[in-house]
Amino acid sequence: TINEFDTASSTLYGHANAAGAEAVGASAYFRTPEFGVDPPLLNSFSAAGSTQVFFDTQGTRLANPEIRNKPEIVAADGGNTTFFGSDFEADGFPNFFGTSAAAPHAAAVAALLLQADGSLTPEDIYSTLESTALDMNDPGFDFDTGFGLIQADDALATVAGAPTLAGVGNFVWQDANADGVQDPVEPGVAGITVELLTSGGVVASATTNALGFFSFSALTPGDYSLAFSLPSIYSFTVQDVNGDSSDSDVDPSTGETEVFTLAGGTVDKTRDAGLIFNPANAEPGIVYASTGKRDGGNLLTLNQATGAGTLVGSTGLPGVPGLAINSNGEIFGTNSGSNGNLYRIDAVTGTAGLVAPTELRFVDALAFDENDILYGVDVSRELFIIDTATGDTTSIGNTGELIKGLAFDPTDGTLWASAGAGQFAAAPDGIYTIDDATGVATLVGTTGLGGSTPDLFFDVAGNLFGVKNPGGGQAGNSSELILIDKATAAGTVIGEVNFASVSGLAAFKQLQSGAQISVTPQNIDFGQVMVDGTVGPKKVIISNVGAAELTISNISDPGSSFNITNLPDIPVVLPPAGSATFDVEFAPASSGEANGTITIISDDTDDTSFDVFLTGFGFQLDRATLGACYASTGLTDGGRILTIEPATGAGTLVGATGLTAAPGLAINSQGEIFATDATDNTGLYRIDATTGIALFVANTGLLFVDAIAFGRNDLLYGINSNNDLYIIDAATGETSLIGPTGDFMQGMAFDPTDGSLWASTGAGQNAVVPDGIYTIDVNSGAASLVGVTGLGGSTPDIHFDENGNLYGVKGGGQSENQLISIDKSTGTGMVIGSIGFTAVSGLAYRFNSPPGNFTLVDPPNEAVLDTLNPTLTWGKATDPDSGDTVTYDVIVSTQSDFSDTLLLEVGLTDTMYTIVSGLEVSKQYYWKVIAKDIVGATTVNEMSFMFSTSDIATEVDNQVTALIPTKFALFPNYPNPFNPETRIRYDLPKPVHVRLEVFNILGQKIRTLIDETKPAGAFTAVWEGLTDNGEQVVSGVYIYYLKTEEFKMNRKMLLLK
Repeated sequence: TINEFDTASSTLYGHANAAGAEAVGASAYFRTPEFGVDPPLLNSFSAAGSTQVFFDTQGTRLANPEIRNKPEIVAADGGNTTFFGSDFEADGFPNFFGTSAAAPHAAAVAALLLQADGSLTPEDIYSTLESTALDMNDPGFDFDTGFGLIQADDALATVAGAPTLAGVGNFVWQDANADGVQDPVEPGVAGITVELLTSGGVVASATTNALGFFSFSALTPGDYSLAFSLPSIYSFTVQDVNGDSSDSDVDPSTGETEVFTLAGGTVDKTRDAGLIFNPANAEPGIVYASTGKRDGGNLLTLNQATGAGTLVGSTGLPGVPGLAINSNGEIFGTNSGSNGNLYRIDAVTGTAGLVAPTELRFVDALAFDENDILYGVDVSRELFIIDTATGDTTSIGNTGELIKGLAFDPTDGTLWASAGAGQFAAAPDGIYTIDDATGVATLVGTTGLGGSTPDLFFDVAGNLFGVKNPGGGQAGNSSELILIDKATAAGTVIGEVNFASVSGLAAFKQLQSGAQISVTPQNIDFGQVMVDGTVGPKKVIISNVGAAELTISNISDPGSSFNITNLPDIPVVLPPAGSATFDVEFAPASSGEANGTITIISDDTDDTSFDVFLTGFGFQLDRATLGACYASTGLTDGGRILTIEPATGAGTLVGATGLTAAPGLAINSQGEIFATDATDNTGLYRIDATTGIALFVANTGLLFVDAIAFGRNDLLYGINSNNDLYIIDAATGETSLIGPTGDFMQGMAFDPTDGSLWASTGAGQNAVVPDGIYTIDVNSGAASLVGVTGLGGSTPDIHFDENGNLYGVKGGGQSENQLISIDKSTGTGMVIGSIGFTAVSGLAYRFNSPPGNFTLVDPPNEAVLDTLNPTLTWGKATDPDSGDTVTYDVIVSTQSDFSDTLLLEVGLTDTMYTIVSGLEVSKQYYWKVIAKDIVGATTVNEMSFMFSTSDIATEVDNQVTALIPTKFALFPNYPNPFNPETRIRYDLPKPVHVRLEVFNILGQKIRTLIDETKPAGAFTAVWEGLTDNGEQVVSGVYIYYLKTEEFKMNRKMLLLK
């Protein structure tokens, strides 16, 4: 044994060498006589004996080392468990291998012996197991196999004193070449019922295992025969052509063997049955798909219009990466493995039967040309022709690409291919044409959907389809059927297959009887689209898959926000295998879900009306409120958006993003809110400031970007979990590495007063300085420590206000977070107050800038006026903040320091104001203008002007007429945001009944401010934040609505408490 294993020493150690122990070697169950292997074979890892023992059982050192006969016996391993090992048999139950698995089997036999005779000693049991064992090597004991493989039936018979029993069994196999002889590559057939018969009828039954073996044991010697069940997809092969050890013993006409005699103490392992596989062919016009290892080698049918898959059945193979159908409808597939076997697949049950080995490795791509010649590409990237009868292959040439799918275009015979993904693909996501004479592949383009395209197929009209596995084929992630543009290779998702790891596609491209319409896709979901934006076009293909001419008599308008473009002239007449296309766009005019239906009317033989269903969601993204602080929450709070009151820290819920978490938050100068998700391919999203809903923008390809912030020129910066600083394109998600920061950064913000970048760290072992506050060099990413807040734990994010004051968030987990202020000179933090929410992980603030400078124009400074009704004019003040509006307050005083106010007019939107009354002759007056934005930030003209009235100054006649507005108008409320009240100004050019009402964001009326007839003029109403019932309303967005017989208008306002 030592020489056989070439170890120069024994390998059996520990308790197995004890004098009172029975050491057990291991033989895989499928390498024993029960499974056609005689003598049984020892597993290579089974330990060898001849270990030297230096002490006796009392612990006394021996004068000469003892070598004990170890191991004594061998038992089978590889039995099933429910939790441990690899699923060798692919039956859902892992197989447990090793001597640790063999020893329990030997123990079970010992238990049976004790059950038969409770007086047995351990030595009796050991002796019985050894004396009845089946020798596996040279006669007698060996240091590798001991006395041999235990025989439970013989051991039990010896102990019980029963007559020596008999056994019978062996193998049911698929006779791939139908010659009646078992060939080494021909597999066993599982699940075949075998009945054991005597003259009195059936005495026992068994079912073939995963490898095709069956057995009957503990039989009384005598005459028996066997009867085999026959599934509909099989027939029996010829009988008795090559001797008992490798032929079929079954009469094809009866399904039974001849009668045979079993003698006592014998096990007959020569009773075999050969089956010929007779699979059903594919149905015309049906698309078939196969799944890979992760979904268990199933056969499916697909709805070409929707992508939905329907299970046909299991092939019995671990996976089927390659699938092809010839012109007769015969389905062929390959298995997931290195042996490259070719199989036929039954279209009714999905069962696979071996055709022949190909001697190729990992053949993932198959396709038949118009002459039913089968082409394949293996892992070497070589294009082959494969003989479907023998499996013989002929090399054509190397494609130069990791080809996963093949398909021939029925309209011109060109061979198309799809590429895999990852580092081994020259063009991941690529679509190719291949010269079938040389194997040379030419890139057409990429689908644009990312990842691998496991396979392709063409329909009878020459439309190209493919499959995508968004989740990498993992369970719970459905594959998707896609339509591929042959000109550009661009892919469009048709729908989910509802199965994972779809790896093979094939269609039986045979025309059906009559005129038959095929429309792809049947369901188009445009997803979320910005209001007033347009998405599309999405192509709709109408094909005639019938043998008769098809006429399209009408294609209806879908209405709503959907538009059809490139519509062909009606009627459309399609010959057999002909097709026509049109495009659909979605342009939502308002927010909310939109649905539409396109009805196609034709003279289809079976159904004259076909509907294409359209869906989309109009998305209105409101911008952040100027001067407001926003926050986002993490995993334990479900990714929600809040606003935070900076004076108290109190948070107010805006709404849920729809993300599981939103760790990063940032606002650009336009007020657009951006967030990141918590994934290893971080997604970038736009956030609606009113509802909190997230709209996907792009993936960044970065790991867990928790910190983001906008710098000058609205460049977006981010830090990933590797602590590297990046610039992120906010439109595309593309990234540019700047450099490492050197610490575990979780928050980031730019100081608006000097443009410096600040950051905060997380806590725990990942942080170099937990609780740290840093500045970061935007050119290198290098971080410089300012200090620590002193409050402990993580600081998930920070933000600045427009004055350069620094704030942060503390706490987390199940505890409510706190808003803190941070000293920029030391990093020290001070608690402002509780936010009232947990898991706050993102902070962002929309900076508010005051209106720009402007000048007074007329009357000029120190002018003397002959009128008591002068018109004051000034230049326009421009606010730098996007979406901000400017109003003006005019102040007139008799004092240069404006210590008294003669006239105050507020909320003007025009840059002129006529003084109606209040002036006297021969007096001096001072005036100035204050420009205000919607937040209340102000800019005063650089200097006030003075004018004097002369002693002959007079009032202008008909001033009332001069003040009557020329048109209806509803002005922005002031202030906005407001608390506790705001003023709403409106103009009426003539007497009219007017209603001014306030609604909440749900469209529910909560207050009527005006409901009466008013004369012509300018008016102002005040809303103090109360309902009609006098109840105080909560913080949020409200709508005020002015309505007359001739004019309607509404505006938004924001109450912040």
